[in-house]
Order: sequence, then structure tokens, then C-alpha cells
Amino acid sequence: MRFLIRALVGLGLLAATSGLLIMAVSTLHSAFEAKRDSGNRPRMARERSFSANVAKVALRDIRPVIETFGEVRSGRTMELRAASSGAIVELSEDFREGGVVDSGELLFRTDPAAARARFRLAEAAVAEANAEFRDAEIALGLAGHDLDAAETQRDLRLSALERQNALNERGVGTESALETARLAATAAEQSVVGKRISLSQASARIERARLGLARQEISLSEARRQLEDTRMTAEFAGVLTGITNVLGELVNANENLGQLIDPTALEVVFRVSSREFERLVTANGGLEAVGIEVLYGPAETGVKTRISRAGASVGEGQTGRELYASLGEAAAAFLRPGDFVTVLIQEPELQDVAVIPATAVSSTNEILALGEGNRLRSLTVAVLRKQRDSFVIDGDGLDGETIVLERVPQLGAGIRIQPRQPDGPEFEEVVVVELSAEERIAMVAAIQANTRMPREVRDRLLAQVREGKVPAQTAERLRGMAARFPGNRGSDQGNPDGRPGRNADPTASGTASDEPATIAISDEERQAMVAFVEGNTRMPDDRKTTILRALAEPKVPRDLVDRLRSRIGG
Repeated sequence: MRFLIRALVGLGLLAATSGLLIMAVSTLHSAFEAKRDSGNRPRMARERSFSANVAKVALRDIRPVIETFGEVRSGRTMELRAASSGAIVELSEDFREGGVVDSGELLFRTDPAAARARFRLAEAAVAEANAEFRDAEIALGLAGHDLDAAETQRDLRLSALERQNALNERGVGTESALETARLAATAAEQSVVGKRISLSQASARIERARLGLARQEISLSEARRQLEDTRMTAEFAGVLTGITNVLGELVNANENLGQLIDPTALEVVFRVSSREFERLVTANGGLEAVGIEVLYGPAETGVKTRISRAGASVGEGQTGRELYASLGEAAAAFLRPGDFVTVLIQEPELQDVAVIPATAVSSTNEILALGEGNRLRSLTVAVLRKQRDSFVIDGDGLDGETIVLERVPQLGAGIRIQPRQPDGPEFEEVVVVELSAEERIAMVAAIQANTRMPREVRDRLLAQVREGKVPAQTAERLRGMAARFPGNRGSDQGNPDGRPGRNADPTASGTASDEPATIAISDEERQAMVAFVEGNTRMPDDRKTTILRALAEPKVPRDLVDRLRSRIGG
């Protein structure tokens, strides 16, 4: 009998154990099936759209402007170099950095003692050469007179010889007298030859004296120049720069002591590309007819002028073309050589063109235009000019088109966008509301039970809700989410299967003010509730999944536990 009782008890325990195992396996199977069904449930994919700034294209006539940078230079500059070495013995009061001098004004003088001595020696040498020249002239005159006298005497001797020959022919003369007459005529002829030699020597002397006088005059001129080189005067009225010398300083010959700049002869040199230069040359009126505006300083003071000439060569390591423009006297008030300025060059007028931001054009000269249904389409445009951050494009076929102002990688042909006007309000004032303790608990539970929310969004919302202050729009969405959460419903969640409760109080908040909103339950009770929910065929799948996630938490909302206990117990 005892054996039979023990056998029956053992069979009962075995049957109970088997039943529990079967129930556990069924519960696990139902849980896996529910999870698989919830994961494989098809979701409606919603097309993603992007916000983009758009604007309508308006065609107009414009004059493109070439913007470049240039340097101010002086078209008239004089280097102040010491022509002679020595100490500076005299300085002008205006010989300083930035000093303004007049034309012909003495700037500085070096010690003139040595130059003055050479000048006086040269003067004496010239006087001596003049005396030698006058002496040579007198000697030449005397030599001429002496030659005339010798020739006269020769003629007389020849006449006497002829008479003696005649006497001898008549037989009245003697041989001795004839010989004497011949000797006298020969001596007279020899005297004439000597006088002619003296005359030629006197002529050569006067030539040597003339050459000597010329050399001494050259030496005098050189000495005078050296004396004048001790003085440096201004060739024109201007402004001094690079001045560092003082009175008494020793300077060497050809040493640079500064520069004299004519402020009324300023010009700006700037560079343009070869293509821009070609457009300027082919413009109406030629290169000299192109007007420019030179801007300088923070106030962008402007000077209007015209291009005067182009550079003769490109230059080593340079590109484009170098152009020059005279600034005139008006620019001398605020510009100096070495200033960097902005140069604006007016081009011929372009008609029926559009000016759009450079961010709207791709590297292949394509833009995105708004089509039907706010979908984008790609258009190829002809870029005519680039103006700072804008492009000038040909407006053929673009009048009235709405285009995207900023191209981003996610935008392309066929993409749907949400058009936004760039002149609309960019920022809206964010209103922050403070949540009550009950709202924070309900919202945290609803957020944690949402399985389709990305983790980073869930973490951000949880952090905001736990702080107690969230934006008003976020608070409205969270309140709606908490109202749809089964643990936070009132009248529509009287039963966990979604049916309205018979005795549900529509004004009940679902959480007693003096009791905690969530409670801890035992593992057995949790398993029983999970099995009950999974076995409820009338409950929607999404609501069933939400309740199962709430039961998986360590603490479960009290109102949900109470409703499940009443249903299981009933």
C-alpha cells in the first residue's frame, strides 16, 4: 500500500513537472514567434526629402566687373646718390623722411674744399694756356713779317745778279763782281728758306697752344662739374623717402642717400588673365577706352581712371598680362608708392543673363532646377563670368526657373525637396516647458518601450526628459506617445487586450499620487503575465509587443500590473 502511494505521488509529480515543462516550452515558443512576427512585419517605407534654399532666376542686363589687385608705383622717381665722397657739410631743412621739396632746392652738400682747389688749378692752367696761345699768335705774325723781309732782300740780290750778268756780257764787268753777286743771291735765297721754316714752326706752335688751351678748358669744365657735384638739388618737386643721413656724416661716391618721388605722377600696375585681356582689347574703343576704378583703404576710397598701357612682356614666372593706369594728382592725397589697391575693371554689357551663387553650379556647369512635385532636375548652363561668389550665366531658357542655391551631396536629379526661401526666417524661438514628475515617469516609460526609435534619439530624449525641461514641440510629441503607451492609458486601456474597460474612470491618471508609478514583481508572476499576453489572440501585435517590453523591464507600471492581475485572476 505504501509503495502504491509513493508510486502515485511520483507519477503526480512527474505529470506536474511534465506539464510545467510543456507550458514553459510553449511560452518560449510563443515569445520567439511574437518576436519573429514583429521583426518581419512589413513597414511602409517613407520617401525621404531634404530642405533646400531655392530662388527664381531673373534675367537682366549687367556690366561684368573684373576684380583684381594692383600696386601703386611712381612714374617719376629720382635716386639721390652722392657724386663725390666726403663729409656732409650742409643739409636742407626738408631733407628728411617725407620731406616736401621744390624743384631746384638744395638738398645736401658734401665738403667742396678739394673740388674747389682742383677748380682753381684748372682755372690757372687755362689762363696759362691762353697766354701761350697769345704768345704763339704773336710769334706767328713776326715770323710772317721776317719771311716777307727775307723775300724782299732775295729779290734785290737777284736783281743785282742780273745787272752784273748784263755788265759781263757787254764786257764792262769783272768775274769777281759777278761771283760776289751770285753768292749774295744764294745767301738771300737760303735766308728765305730759313724764314719759311720759322713761319711753319710758329704755325705749329699756335696749333699746340690751341690744343693745350682746349685741354685746360676741358679740365676746367671737369673741375667745375666736380665742384657742382658736391651740391645735390631737386630735379622736380616731390617727396623724399629713405632718408637716414645726418650732418657731418662721411659718404662715399655713388652712395644712395634716398629717393625723390613725384606724388603727382602715380600709377597703378595690375595683372589680368590672358582671356580677360583679350576681352578688354576687343572691346569697343580699344584698351585705352576701358575705364577702371581703384579702391583703397577700409573706406574703399575710389579713383576713376583709364588704362594707359600694357606691359611689353609677360615676365619670368608670370602669367596673364600686366596693365598700367595713371592715377593723377587727385590720388596723391591718400596713396603712396607701394600701396596695394583693389582694381575694378568694367567690361562691355551682357544682355539677358542671370547672376546666381557659385554654390549653385557644379564643376560640370550643371544646376538643379525645381520640377513637378518638388522634384529636382539637372540643367546644363553656360558660365560667362565669375563675379566674386557669383556666376554670370547665359539666361537662354532659364527665365522664371526655380533653382537650388546650394548644392549638397545628397541632392541630385529626381530627389524630392522641401523648397525654402533664403530670405525667410532661419531660426525660430525655442519655447521650453517644464515637466511634472508624473509626466517624466510616463514619458520615460513610453520612450523605453518604443522599439522603432534609434538608440541615439532615445538616449537624447531620455536625457532631456530626466532633466525636466524639453522644447514645447518635443513635449507635445512625447505626451502623445505616453498617451498611446498601454501602461499610461486611461479609458482606452481598461483591459490589456485593448478593449475599453467597463468600470474605467476617464479622468483617472493611471498612477496614484501616493503610490509609486512602477513596482517590482516576482519572476513567476512575470512569466504568468507574459504567457497571458502572448496567448491573447484579440490583442493587436504592436500593443502586445509594447506590453511585453514593459514586462521585460525590472519595474513594471503599477496600473498595467493591476489590470493584468485582475484579468489573470478572473
